[in-house]
Amino acid sequence: MAAREVPLIDLHAFTAGLPAPLFRDHVHFAPWVSERQATHLRTTLDTLSDQHRGHWPKHRHPLFRAAKLKNQTALFEPLY
Repeated sequence: MAAREVPLIDLHAFTAGLPAPLFRDHVHFAPWVSERQATHLRTTLDTLSDQHRGHWPKHRHPLFRAAKLKNQTALFEPLY
């Protein structure tokens, strides 16, 4: 990934920096942790998208493409 200059989002490092308790049980994150992770991912993806604005049409971005669901919520699907 680094050789091709593909940006990485270190979700583990982000989550490790959050205050405890992180888990609602012995396996699953608490809802507030999942919300913070989602916000972090969305913000980072928006920043990456802004950096590449003008270089790639939205539907041809090398890492992600938008997909519409029936409820009009956009998801990002990896293209590999």
